[in-house]
Amino acid sequence: MIHWEKCRRHAEAFIVLVLALATAAGGSRRASILVNVQTAGPGDVQILAEMGLDIWEVREDEVVALVTQEALMEIDRRGLAAVVAAPNVYELLDSPRTREITLATDPNEPEARYHSYEEIVQGLYELLPSGVAHVESIGSTIEGRDIVAIKISDHPEIDEDEPELLFVGCHHAREWIAAEVPFFLARHLAGNYETDDEVVRWVNACEIWIVPVVNPDGLEYSRTADRLWRKNRRDNGDGTFGVDLSRNYGRFWGLEGSDPDTSSPNYRGTQPFSEPEAQAIRNLVLRSEFRTFLTYHSYAQVVIYPWGYTTLESPDDCLLNGMAQNVAGLLGAVNGREYVPRQLGLWYLVSGDEIDWTYGQCGITSLSIELPPRTSEQGGFVLPAEQIVPTCQENLPAAFYLMAWSLGYGTVENVTTGRQFDHIQSAICEAADGDEIVVHEGVYPEHIDFRGKSLTLRSADPNDPNVVAATIIAGHRPAPLATFSSREEETSVLSGLTLTGGTAGVYCEAASPTIAKCTIGGAGPVAVEIWYGYEPARPHVIDCNVLGTTEQHHPKIAHWKLDESAGIVAYDSVAAHDALLLGDPLWRPQGGRLGGALELDGVDDGAEAGFVLNPENTPFSMFAWIRGGGPGQVILSQSRGDNWLTADRFWGHLTTEI
Repeated sequence: MIHWEKCRRHAEAFIVLVLALATAAGGSRRASILVNVQTAGPGDVQILAEMGLDIWEVREDEVVALVTQEALMEIDRRGLAAVVAAPNVYELLDSPRTREITLATDPNEPEARYHSYEEIVQGLYELLPSGVAHVESIGSTIEGRDIVAIKISDHPEIDEDEPELLFVGCHHAREWIAAEVPFFLARHLAGNYETDDEVVRWVNACEIWIVPVVNPDGLEYSRTADRLWRKNRRDNGDGTFGVDLSRNYGRFWGLEGSDPDTSSPNYRGTQPFSEPEAQAIRNLVLRSEFRTFLTYHSYAQVVIYPWGYTTLESPDDCLLNGMAQNVAGLLGAVNGREYVPRQLGLWYLVSGDEIDWTYGQCGITSLSIELPPRTSEQGGFVLPAEQIVPTCQENLPAAFYLMAWSLGYGTVENVTTGRQFDHIQSAICEAADGDEIVVHEGVYPEHIDFRGKSLTLRSADPNDPNVVAATIIAGHRPAPLATFSSREEETSVLSGLTLTGGTAGVYCEAASPTIAKCTIGGAGPVAVEIWYGYEPARPHVIDCNVLGTTEQHHPKIAHWKLDESAGIVAYDSVAAHDALLLGDPLWRPQGGRLGGALELDGVDDGAEAGFVLNPENTPFSMFAWIRGGGPGQVILSQSRGDNWLTADRFWGHLTTEI
């Protein structure tokens, strides 16, 4: 059933910015209805993707999309419920012909407005007198516009033996903020080279390439004709225009997450690299030796890493996930906005995109940032102009982090395998249980996670206080410095290091590592934070200088005592929430804790207790596990209330609706 709602409240929150009516050839206004489609899992998301919809957001239980009237009827025919947020999204937007869209030269101008393509190109050339900038065209579009790149380095005309990075923006025309952020980065680096020591470090040590606008034709068409235009301006020869440049790269091209339909917003082109814009980025990458690649998109406030074409993990998932967490933390620390790290394919499938190609084909560490806002209600693709400069500024620390990562932090050696690394986390991700990793003197601006492995991580000489003091893990975001988790019988060892910064020096979750001869501190009062599982976590802190408090948390505040004599009832031994067992669960008193545990078959087994208005007032917990379950299945639920424990709709991870 299709549910129609008044759109006034949503419209007021949505935007009061820019759009022109589509008047030029190919400026289709067929898709103009903004809808929220309820979904029950990845299967429903895939159904919508295969329909060729213009998907704006993939949320936990719904998809936000721009659709035609015909597509809306098809959604209904497929049994999915759609709530109309805006019957005609174009009516919510003003014409750009009536508004200024330039931005003052000063990047700190508080009344910032968006640049045109010409202004961005002019702004890049205006950086040449800085002495650290080289500007060149790396290709030409279908309509004859240059795809302009800037290289920033202390000797920009020379190809030095330095780490190279590539930042690109605006693959999608309507994502104007994705051009502003890399343009701002270029101006910040070149404009502050004489005065900012941090900028001097990056510019002197790296070769930084920036392409603010990959899609010049599309950007200008979005500015002058159709604010929500996404693709380039390829004449497809059948009355449709445009190829999605983020589906045109050569790795995994043509698979799920792209569309052969020329009218689709995700049209992938006739073949890999059929488009001159994608060719320009390809050629720049192939002639260079980039260590890091970052592409900017909008919107959603998500930090994305490969793979996108599949839900399977990449070979470097451990490292990429850790880097995405670091980037997300740095982004969020500036203005308090939350960014979520996520593998692209677990969000929604995309094939032929730029990060899968740069990582999978070229071996480059690759990430993508979906810039603000977070939702369509906050502006969607039309980020309010007053948010341009704050968004640009909050991206600087993340860019600097990638520059530091590309330079490397020091020498880290896995003495078991003989391999050497530039980063501690890289060594941990590659290591196997039982390996010994040695960290040589230096400052490592990392947050490390043992990832449930039993490892020894130590300084070159844990018995020498001077070596310990000079081998430093220094936090750069609000998170613990060293995390141990997932093993109650932990045999990991951390020895002879100084940990400083972060919300805590050491974080143990259901783990009991040995921490010896370390100096442990945090940015706040907590040095060691311990969370119990069903067995106490007891890290062994030996001969350490602990610069703060040790906090212990016991999340288990109640339980159902389970035993075979209980029949179909599990009696709550703490509060008053006896649970009625459903289906035919198996009692496993030998395999559990607290006198017994319950195995649920993942099909029809469960446990149901009375309604709880406030769990803080009437606590409950239960020891159980599910076998053979799938996403969306409820394990523990309340009568007429929220689910206490369920497998989430997308991945099957245990979660609660409380």
